[in-house]
Amino acid sequence: MHPIYEWFQNNLDFVFFVYGMTFLILGLSILLQPKKGSQFKLARILWLFACYCLIHSLSDFINMGLLIKGQDETLYYFAKILTYLSFIFLFEFGRNLLRLVNKNVDWRILPIIFFIIISVSLFYNNFWVNIDIFIGYFVRVPGGVMGGVGFFFYYKHEKDRLDLLKVKKYFYVTGATLLIWTYFCGIIRSKGDFFPANILNSESFFLFTNVPVYLFRSICGLIIAWALIGSLKIFDWEVKKKLIESEKKYREAYYLANFYKDLFAHDMNNILQAIISSADFYSIFRNDPEKLKKLGDIAEVARNHARRGASLVSNVMKLSKLDEKEAELRSIEIFDEFNKSVEHTVSTFQERNVKIDVNGLSKDMKVLSNELLIDIFDNLLNNAVKYNDNEKEVKVDVDISKIQEEDMLYIKFEFTDYGMGVPDERKETLFEKSYNKDISQRGMGMGLSLVKKIVDKYGGKIWVEDRVKGDYTKGSNFVVKLQEA
Repeated sequence: MHPIYEWFQNNLDFVFFVYGMTFLILGLSILLQPKKGSQFKLARILWLFACYCLIHSLSDFINMGLLIKGQDETLYYFAKILTYLSFIFLFEFGRNLLRLVNKNVDWRILPIIFFIIISVSLFYNNFWVNIDIFIGYFVRVPGGVMGGVGFFFYYKHEKDRLDLLKVKKYFYVTGATLLIWTYFCGIIRSKGDFFPANILNSESFFLFTNVPVYLFRSICGLIIAWALIGSLKIFDWEVKKKLIESEKKYREAYYLANFYKDLFAHDMNNILQAIISSADFYSIFRNDPEKLKKLGDIAEVARNHARRGASLVSNVMKLSKLDEKEAELRSIEIFDEFNKSVEHTVSTFQERNVKIDVNGLSKDMKVLSNELLIDIFDNLLNNAVKYNDNEKEVKVDVDISKIQEEDMLYIKFEFTDYGMGVPDERKETLFEKSYNKDISQRGMGMGLSLVKKIVDKYGGKIWVEDRVKGDYTKGSNFVVKLQEA
């Protein structure tokens, strides 16, 4: 007997132990890997491969025990049945893996294969040897080939996402090693009386290589275990992503609660201030017979602002829902909406000489928006007046025009004021809802946060520029682009 062959024969129990432990670790790794709710379709069928590994590991441990304690016919055939059962799970894994990439293999092929194998084996003398060979050829080989090729196809199918996770080597090594492993496990079987088992078998393989085929099977098993466990990183990434998204969601909910609280206080303060102003004028005019006729107008202004307060409550509720779902947009004519906003701004600041010049507004202008459109106009016009310290005249220029950018049509609004302006360091954070520096003192941040949120929901853009380039103290130019309807 060849010394190498004798050494391997005397240590096959160790080879079976390594082989069995490899399958056991791989099977448990797959089952214990969190996959619930995964967007990767692979998660749905990995249990089949895990069953293959665990059942096959039990078969290997039994074989190891038989080598140590001697042959036991019952355990021997039990181990064989476990091996064949594991091949069925491998076959189903490979078949389902191809189904994930739209390459269907009919499930009925497996029972047909077994029927043929058993029927043919009955015509030969050594039934169990022939069963072993045929199952290797027609179950283990197809299962391994479908699994190996399936890993290549699956990576290509999910390439956009998997490329980002840098797991290509794991999928490709798994696929390639499964194909090689298929040769050692499915083709190199026991010696038979028919072709190719009479030529290509475990005995002839050893005579050619001086190494038992079990060693090559063990090496392939170790490589597959390393590569497939590496592939499972995609589910770790998903878990981390879900945790990050969950944390982000709760953080945003916290900021959102504060945002709406401050927003409500800011806009409601403007409305109440207008009502107080109307009440002050009422107190002054009611004792002046010449101005009694103006009391009706002042009362109407107060009523209008009270209605706007109720509308604000409604809009805050609507705006909160915009964070939960996509905004329902429709075509709205801006002519009447914009003029209402101008009238509202002038009436809000009755005690000041407000002059708003509007250029380019026409009745045929329509934008994709909803009932919150007027809040954009109200806030921008309100800020333009509020942050202008000129006591003689508060001037605001509004230029409205149609523009086209990259095959998209927009209505462009430019709100130019002559107020205190916006410093460069505040321009980028001015529209952020979480920005709160000096809000209690100036009040601008929350109103513009509302505007930015609405504009974003409309698919538009907003930014601020200096009226005089390079000198923010000369006033600001707020630019809004909304999609034309």
